[in-house]
Amino acid sequence: MVGVLYAEPLVSWRALWAGAFTEKNITNRAEFRLLLPFDLTVRAQVIDRRPPFFMDFSAETTAFSGALYHKATGSRLLYGALDEWGLPARLRDPWVKSLPFVDYRKATGADLKTEFSAAKSSQLALHLRSPEIGMPALHMKGFSTVFLDGDMDPLLTGGLDILFSKRSSLTVEGLYKGKTLAERPARAWFSELMPLPERDFRIYALGAAFENPFLAFAADWAYSEAFAFGKDSYANIGIRIGNRPWRLSFSVDGAGPRYVGIDGNATGAGFRAGARFEYYGRYSESLRLSTALRSAGIAQPFERSSTQIYYRFPAKKGSLHLSRISFEGSRNAADLAAVQDRYQSALTFTWGSLHLGLSGRLVSIAASEALPIPFPIPDASFAFDSAKVACEIGYTKGKFQAALKAAATIDEKEEIQWEPALSTAIRLGPGKISAALSFEDFPGKFSYTISWRLDKD
Repeated sequence: MVGVLYAEPLVSWRALWAGAFTEKNITNRAEFRLLLPFDLTVRAQVIDRRPPFFMDFSAETTAFSGALYHKATGSRLLYGALDEWGLPARLRDPWVKSLPFVDYRKATGADLKTEFSAAKSSQLALHLRSPEIGMPALHMKGFSTVFLDGDMDPLLTGGLDILFSKRSSLTVEGLYKGKTLAERPARAWFSELMPLPERDFRIYALGAAFENPFLAFAADWAYSEAFAFGKDSYANIGIRIGNRPWRLSFSVDGAGPRYVGIDGNATGAGFRAGARFEYYGRYSESLRLSTALRSAGIAQPFERSSTQIYYRFPAKKGSLHLSRISFEGSRNAADLAAVQDRYQSALTFTWGSLHLGLSGRLVSIAASEALPIPFPIPDASFAFDSAKVACEIGYTKGKFQAALKAAATIDEKEEIQWEPALSTAIRLGPGKISAALSFEDFPGKFSYTISWRLDKD
């Protein structure tokens, strides 16, 4: 018997074509990856968006991007519209993101954006990670990232990952960005935003995170200065106690009124504090309790809150059973003339390949003479604004998926708005085709989406 050995090819490739067709536009994304020796990967991507049926050629937009990856170290060179995460993302505008709990933080990184975004301009980014340096009591890796925007203004980050014995680790990182902000004229004679000249802007930041199996701690601090606007800081702290089967997390963050985020926009003053309890049992069972409070600034009373309860039951097979249950209550009392309370709940049942989801939402808006407690506890001032109930039935079998949803919304004028929706998807070899149809107010305005994805190795 003669044996033949087949060596793996030195070069291989992967291709992707994905897109979506709606009543407003058609989007296509083509991507090609070339896998080279020495753990190198070259990636080229084109995203094109234009009106359907090519009715308006002046509105078409095509974006090109490319990347070079080194798998062994995680280093990469990127050009195009980028998704960023880690320290730069946390300093951009903290109030549009959730609290930075320790377990939900990421180290600084970036990759090519895979969805079309008219607001994202092209950037050049170089992320380098060193090989591991081994010592008797610890192992270290250095990393550094340089972002350059369209004006070639730099954003620099760098730091160390240190791994101690007994699965303990420490990450420290620094950040700097400088640029010249464009002139901001007044939008109207009596505009709330004051006009500003062309001005210099700088931001400096430090971050650190320590983690071991039972305890984790993380903190960020940033200092910004913008000519003709002022100097101020943003900081956050997070701590986690425990791991499995339970963990308890706390987080706080705050910013001064003159703090300017990485993108050069003033985020406004604010202060938040939150806590989260999580429990993990057998057969995918989990429980999560969390609450977050926000005020207009440090030492000011809390005026907003959000509290969530989520429980996933132990997995079962065959019989009909309740698989998930959740509840969320929030209050926004920033405007005493329109204090908004929102309550949302959801139930999910599973029976083999069938999934049944029930959800509801209730919103009230009322005026208050004094600042109420931040938690949404109903009182005599409760005034109905709107309510929504929805039911969704889903079926998954092999390569086929389908879902039917029926929803109804009623407002304070007792007008009912029906919102049915239907979606389906099927896998065909290396590809997948999906279709969805939804009504905003049946049988009136509706929207549709046909999407596709084809992977080829």
